[in-house]
Amino acid sequence: MRDETVRRAVRDWPAEMAMQMEEIVALSEGREPPPRPQEVDEPEKMWAGFCAAVKEVIELMVSYSNDR
Repeated sequence: MRDETVRRAVRDWPAEMAMQMEEIVALSEGREPPPRPQEVDEPEKMWAGFCAAVKEVIELMVSYSNDR
């Protein structure tokens, strides 16, 4: 049982991080954050979303540092 819980936590971590990153970016730009899905059925899609969100945050940070 514990192994299944650990596997689920590791699998869901990228999805949770992607959602948090999307929310942070949206709020930092003054937009409404996207609605959270009720259940994540496609971990590959969520991983791609996480990577895109991280890239967007990095680009945002670089643009802020270039403005200084």
